[in-house]
This record gives sequence, structure tokens and C-alpha cells, in this order.
Amino acid sequence: MKKKVIPLIKEYRIQKLFKVMGCFEQYPFNRDGLRECILKLYQDKEEKSIFRGMVIPSLRHLGLILGYDEDLRLSANGNLIVIARKKSEEEGLRVFRAILTEIDDLDIKILKMIAKKNIDFDALKQSLIIKIEAPSEKQARERINHWVSMLLEAGLLMKEKKIEIASGILSQVEKDLDISTKKDKFEKIFFETYASIFKKQENVPIVDIPDIRTDVSTLFYIKYNLVITESMFDQMLKMIPLATDEYVISLGRAMGAEEKLFKYEDNYYRTVSIRFLNKEEKT
Repeated sequence: MKKKVIPLIKEYRIQKLFKVMGCFEQYPFNRDGLRECILKLYQDKEEKSIFRGMVIPSLRHLGLILGYDEDLRLSANGNLIVIARKKSEEEGLRVFRAILTEIDDLDIKILKMIAKKNIDFDALKQSLIIKIEAPSEKQARERINHWVSMLLEAGLLMKEKKIEIASGILSQVEKDLDISTKKDKFEKIFFETYASIFKKQENVPIVDIPDIRTDVSTLFYIKYNLVITESMFDQMLKMIPLATDEYVISLGRAMGAEEKLFKYEDNYYRTVSIRFLNKEEKT
């Protein structure tokens, strides 16, 4: 039996995570500035246990950051939460809920289990412990507790006499994760965003896919108030033909083990470049 994977999220307090992401926005590609900013949020803790032992692993497990050492920065999902929070606290939670639900649906499926089974959560947790990939039963329990705590704080679950699905909020999340209302706009915005990055790079045609993910999701949110997660971006990019009479899209292979790669068919890619066949439409 394949065991479920629940990452150990050591910093599972959402409001604290939001503040930490603010540090990443303020100090991208600046490890020293980032570390000092984060440590100010945890003045009663040791540097090693907070920065490298708790904050960075938690954000990485949630897919909210990219890079190592001096390359640390927000991922497209992390950036989208920060952008949404500038509008309101509730909007930040709206985006975070979508990201948490995607992670949960991928492997954990606690939300679906609680929705389907009218059972006591303690009983459900006990049944899950033996199915969780963890070094010990104690750590399996900790992983479940932290994950459920995040789902509760995000508002996806509610706890009165027992833990239940917050059906109204989950309904909104399902709308946010529905690509059918976005795919018609996606191709246009994808090409516009590529052209914008192409110009910023002084006409260098090769664009990192993590960068274009970030810019597309930001533009979708600002322009249409629609949520585009990294997973949704990848789903819709796969729907665009790689070659037409107007353009040819080339995908560049990753050089090795890298983060946030784009999987197309059975291969993983890091970059995208577009050659426009109609010169008048060339950016």
C-alpha cells in the first residue's frame, strides 16, 4: 500500500506565514536581508532553529518559495498570496485556500475524507496515522495535526462539536480552481506576458517558466480577480498548441534536478521560447 505524503509543516500558523512572505517580497535574492527580517518576527528564538529549521522548510513544503542561498524568492503561488493580501486579508486567505486545497487533493485528501465520512475526527486521524509516510507514529500524528490546524485556520474546515467541511467556503474554492472559466483568456495573456518579459530581457527569447507563471498569475488576478495557481497555469499551457501558422513554441529541458519544472508529456522543462512566424506580430 502506497503511503500518503503529508509534509511536516513546522510553521503552520497562517498569519505568521503571511508575515514571513512579506519578508520574501521585501528581500528577494538577498539572504542576509531576508534572514534579518524573518528573525525580527521570532525574537525569542534561535536563528538556526527558525530560519533554516522551521521557516524555509515550511514554505518550501507548501511550494511558496523558490531557490537556495542567495536565490531565495517567492514562487508564483507565494507571490500571488502577497499580491492578494494587498487587496485585503480575506483575499489573501482566498488564494491560500486554493493552494492548500490543491495540495490536499493531490495526495493527502483529508478534505475529501471528512466530506465523505460522517465520523469523529479523532477516529479518522487514528485511521490515517498508519497510512502516513513518517519516521514514527508520533511524527505522523504531528503532521496530521499541523495540516488540519492550517485547514481550520484557513476556514476550509470548521470545528463545533466535531470537525466538518466549511461547505460554503469550499464551494468558492472549487470555483477558484475551475479552469473552464479562464482557459479562453489564458492564451492571450500568456503571449502578452511572454512579450513583456522578452522586452525586459532586451529581446532574449528564452524565458524561465517560473517567471512567466508568476507574471501570468499576477496579471490574471489584477485584471480579472481570478486565481491562477501554478498547477492551473501548467494545465492551461498544455492546452496551447506548440506550433501553428503564427508561432512555434519551444520548451527547454532542465539541466538537472530543479524546482518547479513544467511537465509536458513525459519530460520536464525549465524554459520556454516563442518564434513568431508573422514578422509584423513579432514582439
